[in-house]
Amino acid sequence: MSDSRIPRPVSLTWWVGVLCTGTVLAAATGCTSSKEGAGENKTGEAQDAAKAVAAAAARGATASTMAFTMSGEMPGAGKMSMDATVDVKAPAMEMTMRGAQLQGQSVVMRLVDGMLYLDGGKKAAALSQGKRWLKLDLKQAVGQAGGAAAAAAEAAQQSSRPEPATQAALLSQAKGIKKVGVETVGGVNATRYAGTFDVGKMAGALVDKRQKQAAQKLTAMGVSTMRMDLWVGPDDQVVKVRQQAKTDRGPLDSTITIKNIGAPVHIQAPPAGQTQTFPAAPQS
Repeated sequence: MSDSRIPRPVSLTWWVGVLCTGTVLAAATGCTSSKEGAGENKTGEAQDAAKAVAAAAARGATASTMAFTMSGEMPGAGKMSMDATVDVKAPAMEMTMRGAQLQGQSVVMRLVDGMLYLDGGKKAAALSQGKRWLKLDLKQAVGQAGGAAAAAAEAAQQSSRPEPATQAALLSQAKGIKKVGVETVGGVNATRYAGTFDVGKMAGALVDKRQKQAAQKLTAMGVSTMRMDLWVGPDDQVVKVRQQAKTDRGPLDSTITIKNIGAPVHIQAPPAGQTQTFPAAPQS
């Protein structure tokens, strides 16, 4: 009997691990609600910079749709990049990932109506009667104990909620926050701010359980301090974020550029004839 499962050039478990690393960062920096007094005492220019970044955080919290690109080096995965379009409220997302361990190939993922779709490419289509897309019910996958399916579901759900505003909220509390200058990002003038924060202190300051767990995972990776650079464009919109840190598994250096904030997003599920359902067993 032939095996009609979608063949993957790299294991689902591996790229889910890469994706989870990125979403751990997104969750860990999601600290719009922190304990009173968690920030550093600031005076003069640092206070002005903190106020400007806090204003960007408040403005960015209202954005429900956006597109972004990410590039950099992730611990244990090497260089990687991704492009994504997101509707936070739906939620819906389309993302394309590329990386050194993907051997020149890319992974395309869509999140539509609670279903996660993974594109296996032309090879998968050729071996599976045209069914190149793997379909995963997120609600069912989240209920499974462990396994690649559950990890993929968690990563997809977190990736569908990118919040540059939360990075801004964190930076507003960073030690020695400062205004670096004005630079051009995506054809617009943007003011650059920078600061460094203690990950351990951040974990203690967070009140959201999921965010606290994510920060603790960063600590488990050996991250003690993190530098963040953030660019604020017109209308107090965050247009770029860079995060840098040293981990036990190598350097972390990621840059996210945001565009099309508030623009309409149209993401559709692949044709039914090109999809097949992910096996129910977690070990699959």
